[in-house]
Amino acid sequence: MYKKKILILGASSDIGLALLKQLNAEGYMIGAHCFKGEKRIINFIKKEKLKSTLKIFKKNLNTQKNCHSLVDNFYKWSK
Repeated sequence: MYKKKILILGASSDIGLALLKQLNAEGYMIGAHCFKGEKRIINFIKKEKLKSTLKIFKKNLNTQKNCHSLVDNFYKWSK
């Protein structure tokens, strides 16, 4: 069971990808949020051979309801 869990918003950005790499090395269970950059995250995971448990959460955060849904989905997945 993972003790360290994190949800990265905007994980397909340059900073998000750098966080994925660093937190993977530290053994985090990672939720990677994106809206349009799913392929970029997938390619990065393959290239860097990331080993952490990681799930991509694709969601448009244009409403408060969508924001709550994202956090709820991450929480349920990371239990």
